[in-house]
Amino acid sequence: MLTAAHCVTHEGAIRKGNYTFYAGMRGDRRIAEAKITHFWVGTLDTKTNRTSDWALIRLDRRLGDTVGWLSVQRRNKAELLEDSRVLYLAGYGRDYKNGMVPFWQRDCHFRGEVGRNREWIAHDCSASTGTSGASMFVFDAEADEHKIIAITVAEMRGDDKAKSKADVDFDGSTANIAITSSEFFPKLVELLQASTDSADNR
Repeated sequence: MLTAAHCVTHEGAIRKGNYTFYAGMRGDRRIAEAKITHFWVGTLDTKTNRTSDWALIRLDRRLGDTVGWLSVQRRNKAELLEDSRVLYLAGYGRDYKNGMVPFWQRDCHFRGEVGRNREWIAHDCSASTGTSGASMFVFDAEADEHKIIAITVAEMRGDDKAKSKADVDFDGSTANIAITSSEFFPKLVELLQASTDSADNR
């Protein structure tokens, strides 16, 4: 499972506890569930290392066999800014039914590089508190499937702290922030290869 590192860390450490992931949660209803058994994070310091604000999570069950899988396509910032395919975002923003029901948006866009060192990629998809870790994906016509190319991780709201957290007009200081799949792709490949090797040895 894929999410943002700051969703599973606190004060420089991975959050302790016994966690359960609910697939397809809509209020009290869910399609399936599994226990979380391990976290891998890009960084424990997401305030200063936001480009590594990703986490991969191992579950104790292969929920994808029940609810479906999404592939990941490796893309860097330049490739995302040139990508003309329809962009989707799906998540649990608190501005939509208090984050208890998923929302999705289609045909938003990556808009440019932002940040002090232009380290982040900005997008104009609707995102608010709770949307961090939400997948951003496109349809790969050649493979005939949707593929994750980024995850949304943060908001930029300039100096206006009261500004609405959804449907924000994009400009140089007001945007939603994503990290590209190229940031977490090497670790994903490593983990999938290790899983395949382990299965082959059984």
